[in-house]
Amino acid sequence: SNLSHAISLYQFSDISKTDKFINCSNALNILDSELLRILDKHAPMKEFKANPCQDAWINTKCQKARRFRRKTERTNNRLQTPASKEAWKEASKKASSIIDSTLQSFYSEKFSLCGNDKKKTYQLVNDLMDKESHINCYPNDKPCEIVASEMKQFFEDKIKKINTEIKKSQPIISKQDGESIDFEGSQFSEFSLIDESQLMETITELNKKNCELDPLPIKLFLECIDVLKPILLFIVND
Repeated sequence: SNLSHAISLYQFSDISKTDKFINCSNALNILDSELLRILDKHAPMKEFKANPCQDAWINTKCQKARRFRRKTERTNNRLQTPASKEAWKEASKKASSIIDSTLQSFYSEKFSLCGNDKKKTYQLVNDLMDKESHINCYPNDKPCEIVASEMKQFFEDKIKKINTEIKKSQPIISKQDGESIDFEGSQFSEFSLIDESQLMETITELNKKNCELDPLPIKLFLECIDVLKPILLFIVND
């Protein structure tokens, strides 16, 4: 791919020279910074305003009525005359009437399609009453810093609880004074180095999921894997 070719040429040929890397942290920093730099060059970040999701029942007639209502409101805010105020009120009433009748027609048709299916009818009623809108919603009534802190505390407490339960479940080994307990089993004191084939086998078996901290989307990362193998192998074996 073009990106893979760019990685191999764009001051990134040093990635194949493992003598350039000091340690695992240094190699990781090089990997992240260089990949982000190349990605920014070939696919720079662009900002755009996303429109909120529009309800399925809103049609062209509703959209026109809302736009006209907003237009008369802006006109009234600018002119501040009895005529402009009256025009805004009339536009608001008309828009509300159109929206209400459209919504009623939409759900009347939905209920008729449900027929005798109680499950579908129940789901439709819940949708109308907005009963499940609070489920899995982001807590937007709190600042992001507080939400992040609470989530951090939640997982810390959860880990502490797991550790406590593990310690409780472990058998207590008692010994008499002066008696030592000899270790039984195989000692694990060092890791074995892996080669490129083992690295590739492990990577192909991993879940193909993305993380916000990843410098490249997983699809692009796998396309460039041949160029990235030397630095990945260094990081794993360091």
